[in-house]
Amino acid sequence: MKFLLLLCGLLCVAIVSGADLDVSDWIVPPESEQSYYPDMDANVGDTIIFSWSEGMITDVFIHPTGTCEEDEAILVGYTSGSSYTFQDEDNGKELFFAADVGRRCESGQNVKVKVSAADAQKSVDSAAQGATISGRRLIFSLMVLAGGFFATIM
Repeated sequence: MKFLLLLCGLLCVAIVSGADLDVSDWIVPPESEQSYYPDMDANVGDTIIFSWSEGMITDVFIHPTGTCEEDEAILVGYTSGSSYTFQDEDNGKELFFAADVGRRCESGQNVKVKVSAADAQKSVDSAAQGATISGRRLIFSLMVLAGGFFATIM
């Protein structure tokens, strides 16, 4: 039990930090879903992470064409957890991410992301909010760890 409390405290800290954009179910959408992957917005510096079930064979590419056309496609990754961090040169663009295995892209396994420059005030506000949230997380984590410590000595 003591070990579980300690582990929970460590996991709580790890789980809270993560990607800016998460595509956690990178699959061919069910036929009934017209817009399974809605368009997204991102800022330069944000990261998008694509995840899928273990054993599933798929991939992620950026298609400069903005369509399922694979000419000059840029590999993001072949494994779950593949990610891309938006760069300055992406500012003002709409990036088209797609799966190129078989006809997955044509079947709807794609998403468009409109990229903007990081607004200076937004960055300050996000940093302040992040500091507040991080402080709360730290306090919570310390409380959990303290609980585990006191459970150990009791």
